[in-house]
Amino acid sequence: MPDAEMDRASALAEMARISRESFAHARAPGATPDQVEAATDAIRAEFAARGVTALEAFEGSSACELWEDFGFLDEHKPTEREIQGGGAWDAAIIAAAHAVYGPDVTLRWPDERIDIAVYFPQEEYEVLKDIAFPERARAREEEDAAICAALREQGIDPDNLPPLPF
Repeated sequence: MPDAEMDRASALAEMARISRESFAHARAPGATPDQVEAATDAIRAEFAARGVTALEAFEGSSACELWEDFGFLDEHKPTEREIQGGGAWDAAIIAAAHAVYGPDVTLRWPDERIDIAVYFPQEEYEVLKDIAFPERARAREEEDAAICAALREQGIDPDNLPPLPF
């Protein structure tokens, strides 16, 4: 794990290393192992063709979905690199679906679903992001404090929440 004394440049370099080492794997309900392997190959080929890592595609897709959730407000607009990653993610899902279900796939949910799992050391990456972007950590701390305050106003102890049912 990175230490608190790490500087921003070192944290960014480590984040880039993690991104390069990230990898994707397809999940397709009901698919054979050969179909899953073909779908995984299609995903990885799509990312490579578009010049993004699995992690960049995942983060780009997340940023684009968040932008949509916020009604495409300019202040939430993803960067060009995130948009590129989001496009790669969408294209990879289609390429993987074609590999599993054929070229006439309609991606009907849940019968023709493709999921992409991205593997990387998430906890380490999040710590590095906090070091590289301290404003991100502060914003999250402020949001957490506001949530705890709102819970306390409702008579709920945020340090004693029941476990989630899933």
